[in-house]
Amino acid sequence: MKNTAGEADYYFGSKSGLLLELLRWSEDELAGQRDRLLESGGPAEERLHRLCVLNFPRTAGDPRWLLWAELWPRVMHEPALREAQLEFDAAWREAIARILGELTDDVEPLTQRVVALMDGLSVALLTGDTTLTVEGAWQHVKALLPTTPPDQPRRARPHALP
Repeated sequence: MKNTAGEADYYFGSKSGLLLELLRWSEDELAGQRDRLLESGGPAEERLHRLCVLNFPRTAGDPRWLLWAELWPRVMHEPALREAQLEFDAAWREAIARILGELTDDVEPLTQRVVALMDGLSVALLTGDTTLTVEGAWQHVKALLPTTPPDQPRRARPHALP
């Protein structure tokens, strides 16, 4: 069965409407998995690892991430897509911040760094960077994490020599 552009317009209003509905379907499915992961308990670093694996593209050309690649250039011109993108991004950012809050008192700056790094690593994974794997991407994220949780005494870092 072949669908036409006219059928997409009829059911979704436009190609952007179709894209938005596909993205909502994909993100709703992931939201359930993300929520279960957040409630699963266990060490924060382990949950963050599982969250990263859930978020990262599974393969080069991952269809879920190709939806995002289609969305990004359109958000600057279509307010409904921009609003949806901000909503989806906020849900992931809040999940990451929730876990990072168990690892540091300085949640917002670390969340920004982790999210930015994950976004860049995701693009590399999506486009088939042969030097990167999902586990390698996680190791880059893990390198940003503090070495001790906020409820334990932190070791003083040595000061740089002038």
